[in-house]
Amino acid sequence: MKDATMIALVTFGVFMTEALVHYNTGIAAAHGKPWKFNIPSGDELIKLGMIVGVATTATTLIIGYLRE
Repeated sequence: MKDATMIALVTFGVFMTEALVHYNTGIAAAHGKPWKFNIPSGDELIKLGMIVGVATTATTLIIGYLRE
């Protein structure tokens, strides 16, 4: 279980960072402004976290299956 927890935490961190980069890229493109890193508001951040959480869970389960 320790390995699965570590995989999940690392995966969540990497995926969440990627999601925030994509979020900020989209905001910059939509508003025609230079790219700037911002953390979205509470509701948007929760939505991103939930999406990333689902992807993290799927990835962790797949890795666990492939390691057996």
